[in-house]
Amino acid sequence: MKDRLINLLLLAFVLVAIEGGSFAIMRGYYALFGADSPAALEYVTRGHPLFVDNSDLRETLLNIDYAPVVGYRLTPGTVHTRDYPTYTSRLEVDAAGFIHNGDAARNETMLAEGPESLVRIVFFGGSTTAGRGASDNAHTIPAQFERALQTTWPGVPFHVINAGTWGYQSFQEDLLYLTRIRALRPDMVVFLDGDNDAEVPLVLADWRPYHSPLAEKVINNHVYKGLFQPAFTLQLFARSLLSFPQPMYSLALLSRVVDRVTPPPPAEILDAGFHPEAARQLRDSLTAAADRAQADGTAALFFLQPILALDKPQKSERERELEAQTAGHIRNYAPMIAKYFASFESVYAGLDREFRGDGLIQFHDITGLFATTSAHIYESRWHYNDGGNGMIAARMAHVARPIVTQIVHRKGLGAPVAN
Repeated sequence: MKDRLINLLLLAFVLVAIEGGSFAIMRGYYALFGADSPAALEYVTRGHPLFVDNSDLRETLLNIDYAPVVGYRLTPGTVHTRDYPTYTSRLEVDAAGFIHNGDAARNETMLAEGPESLVRIVFFGGSTTAGRGASDNAHTIPAQFERALQTTWPGVPFHVINAGTWGYQSFQEDLLYLTRIRALRPDMVVFLDGDNDAEVPLVLADWRPYHSPLAEKVINNHVYKGLFQPAFTLQLFARSLLSFPQPMYSLALLSRVVDRVTPPPPAEILDAGFHPEAARQLRDSLTAAADRAQADGTAALFFLQPILALDKPQKSERERELEAQTAGHIRNYAPMIAKYFASFESVYAGLDREFRGDGLIQFHDITGLFATTSAHIYESRWHYNDGGNGMIAARMAHVARPIVTQIVHRKGLGAPVAN
């Protein structure tokens, strides 16, 4: 027992030192050199652990800001581009810090409106929700969802906010909901998750606690698994400091330290990339968000997203190329990601049963949405093009329509047009 306590204290010291030190350095670089200086750029793109972990963050360079509790946010007024084979995606972040739905001034204007005068819906998620594969702001999932609602209720003032942020996982989304979005008193919140909650633990396949005799003395397998159970009883500041943005990242940071001082692990350990603790983290985060929504009388829809590796047998030539590239990047990618999403499906099914009595809280597994289409949907292994975003938005709007009808009727804002 004493040895285990010493191991835990030692591990905690290492994690706090790595995370606290790295973020202190990042903020110091910003303060000394300015966020757009070559020195700060060099540190962020080459040295800061958070950016090293996430390709989307590396590619956006410094177009994100440090933010308390949630770690980082999109920098207001920036433009994010990504080149695809047939087009360039161009997404603008408005002055309010959101990827707007086609009108850069609209969010600021509507945020000033009283919540009773409009129907406010907020989307949470990572880069897929933000619109990484969309050609422009008007073709993200939230933007197309908003247009679908406006078609049904042409006279109703809908305010759909895209709070999707590159790299965000359900853990950060719940914190964003609590610290910023809850104060906006939304009528509905929509969560689209799965990709980042699987991606972070998947890339941890290059490290296990029995990496070497040195690592084994610091942490054993039992302690390793125990790290993936964050408790919501901690104060927000403490949790942000000690587990930013969540324990999976802590292990990713520690893994690089261990990698630098120990030999590479055997191939059979590289294959062990499935961590069931990821599903428990997802469940805890979504449960917390659902509980908050329920307490506020806010409708909440949670969707488990489709991904290229699963449930799309009729792939386009481009999609087959993407899958081949991915398989070369992460060993046994398809089997591992299938295991993660199978565990996530169980989480959504369990939460749906738990909250079924409240019609305002719903959990939907839409991973099979593209199962029967041969259309080209994916522009990367996680991100959809305009057509894929449209299919997701249409399914979400179909699910949301009965609840939106109740909200619009309660507020006396109009009636739906006949189909």
